[in-house]
Amino acid sequence: MRKQLVAALVAVVLAAIGVLSLLTYAQGANDRAYAGIKLVEVLQVQTDVPAQTPVDRVANSVELVKIPASAKIDGALTSLDSLAGTSTNTALSKGEQILASRFGGDKKAKSASTVADGYQEVTILLSPPRVPGGKLKVGDHVGIVASFKRKGGEAGDSNFLEQQVEVTRVASTALADAENGATAGLLVTLAVKTVNAEKIVNTAEFGTLWLTLQNPKTDTSGRVRIHAKDVLQ
Repeated sequence: MRKQLVAALVAVVLAAIGVLSLLTYAQGANDRAYAGIKLVEVLQVQTDVPAQTPVDRVANSVELVKIPASAKIDGALTSLDSLAGTSTNTALSKGEQILASRFGGDKKAKSASTVADGYQEVTILLSPPRVPGGKLKVGDHVGIVASFKRKGGEAGDSNFLEQQVEVTRVASTALADAENGATAGLLVTLAVKTVNAEKIVNTAEFGTLWLTLQNPKTDTSGRVRIHAKDVLQ
């Protein structure tokens, strides 16, 4: 009986040693695989990150990891410090390396809760075709075009409401747009004067809005009300 008990204990001990050896071997597998290979550190995405996510919220979704130098992408970052004040300009997928080109926005842009003196914020919901390239970023400046149909379905009028309007916030959202077949939209927040806020809201309710992307040298002269006959003449 004693011999059987001793044999059983020996078997348990040997099994435990075997398991421990296997775990130790597995834990050292990566080290052996990278033996003699130069390793470098990069920030890698650990969980998917949506577009337009502020960089301070991205920090919880990335991790500093070591990879072979040959696998590092040019420009891959090891810190988010240089991206302060920006947001992702596209979705980030698990496993990809962090690149500065995946972020955008004016690093010196105003905080989301402040606008310039004399201005106020208004948010509009637009389908991608009504936004230049289907995307905008904080700090961009846009022209706002209003378009109205006349009664009876007759061709209506289009005209610029305002030029060089600052974009203060941009967010993606779901959208059911039967007219354009779009399933995604953008919530675009603009800093405007009082009268233009009124015009924008009225157009959003009873007409349609389009945005144009502008730069400091954009020629904004020649603004006129356009009707179908003006297009076809």
